[in-house]
Amino acid sequence: MKMILGTYNKSVVESSFLLPPLVVMQQSYYFLSTVKTIAVTTTARGITAKQLLIATVSDQILSLDKRYFDPRRPLIPTAADREEGLMPYTDTLPIPPQSHLTHGYQVMGIREIVTLPTRLESTCLVFAHGIDLFFMRTAPSKMYDTLSEDFSYALLVITIVVLLIAILVTGLLSRSQELNNKWR
Repeated sequence: MKMILGTYNKSVVESSFLLPPLVVMQQSYYFLSTVKTIAVTTTARGITAKQLLIATVSDQILSLDKRYFDPRRPLIPTAADREEGLMPYTDTLPIPPQSHLTHGYQVMGIREIVTLPTRLESTCLVFAHGIDLFFMRTAPSKMYDTLSEDFSYALLVITIVVLLIAILVTGLLSRSQELNNKWR
């Protein structure tokens, strides 16, 4: 029975045997190539977006964003769907040219794809083996946790020194203000 504002409402019955109906979401996709094996990227903390690594019969390794396989993808996305990152549904999976990890090279006889996390959360290591061996580092969500080549270390050091001086000066001013207030 459910309690409403301190009184029992006997007309509303809740039971663990009366579960709400399940909502099953599914979608089908055409994939333009035959799949040999599939793996998922792994990162140290699992924060970075996942990618599906697909080895095809043409001995290529594709890296597709997990969002392509989301069963909630609407035919016509609303503003809320776009804000959530849902892409419009298409029956054929798009394969962007930059999704080929092997860059046009063939890795003969791929049997398995193994992924390992690195110290950086944004990257993971991909190893595929078969007749040939393939190894590379990939960044599913771009390299968001590394500094660029033109990062100004001098500006960083100057900023830290200025902040430390500002903290010391305001601390001394605060103490002298407290002392003046106590003498009044």
